[in-house]
Amino acid sequence: MIAPAEGARAAQAVLATAAFARAHGVALPADLLLDLERVQAMAAARGWQVAAKFDPDQPRVPAGNERGGQWTDDAAAGGAEARQALRPAKPARPTKIVYREKGKGDCRWAMDGLGIDEGELRQMFELDGYVAKLEVYTGDQLYSNPRAHKPAFIVRAEWFDTSGAPVGTAERLIMDEGQHQICYNEEMIFEPQFQDHDLAHKLYERQIEVMAKETEIDAIRLFADISIGRYAWAKKGFQYYRPEEVGVYNRQFRRYLTRLGVEAGSLPDLPDFTSPQEFANFKLPGVKVSHRDIANDEVKSGEYEVGKAFMLDQFGHGDWSGVLWLKK
Repeated sequence: MIAPAEGARAAQAVLATAAFARAHGVALPADLLLDLERVQAMAAARGWQVAAKFDPDQPRVPAGNERGGQWTDDAAAGGAEARQALRPAKPARPTKIVYREKGKGDCRWAMDGLGIDEGELRQMFELDGYVAKLEVYTGDQLYSNPRAHKPAFIVRAEWFDTSGAPVGTAERLIMDEGQHQICYNEEMIFEPQFQDHDLAHKLYERQIEVMAKETEIDAIRLFADISIGRYAWAKKGFQYYRPEEVGVYNRQFRRYLTRLGVEAGSLPDLPDFTSPQEFANFKLPGVKVSHRDIANDEVKSGEYEVGKAFMLDQFGHGDWSGVLWLKK
């Protein structure tokens, strides 16, 4: 059984968020409760040792985890409309697909049910000049009787350089949820020496391209948290999975301005924001926020537009559940 430490840390981060909210009397939205149920079930199935206790000194998911946003500022953060067709990747060696022991039949059944073949799976995870290994599993790792449920499977990807040194890992949960077929972005972590190689961005763009054009998957879901992810995923074009919660974020934004010392009487009429992008792109004339005033250790030195600062500050916008629809 695979029980990756980084997977346990990612699960711990979600559970700790809930524990922190409960400890401070903050109501958890129904969408997050569903995410928590899924995380707890997966953690139990894989034997991850995670505790639902908030610890301010808890190890964070390393920089480079895509849940935290492994892209720098706006240059690489164009939304879905900015994407261009990608050429096929040129891996150092052919990508190997391994099926969990005794689970190949169930995996193939799930892949067929979701309209994904091995070629498309390889395309989603191949990187120029690197070696990829994919482990596909379902069965008792996800359900005790997978064929009694709608198709679902997990892909665990590992990359290596040509010397065999580890480069990074990623995990995706792909499942049929009835009306939609969803790919959950569970984690993506690269070794420190590879974090400036733009690998997360390249993989993200490739996976979008393949899923949108070659498969039946019609949406990607994730939990935007940790590091710069709250801002980066907004700039990537993700929308609120539960749009009705936008009113909460509008109220938080007005409280955030008060915390910054911006006098209500000096403000123009603020719009009612409807998307993460509107928050992330908002600029207030004459107002900039120093990195020292943003509660986020990953923020670089400098001054930030108020909308960007709001998204980056862990006490500003806060974590949010996002979705990117691939099919019109």
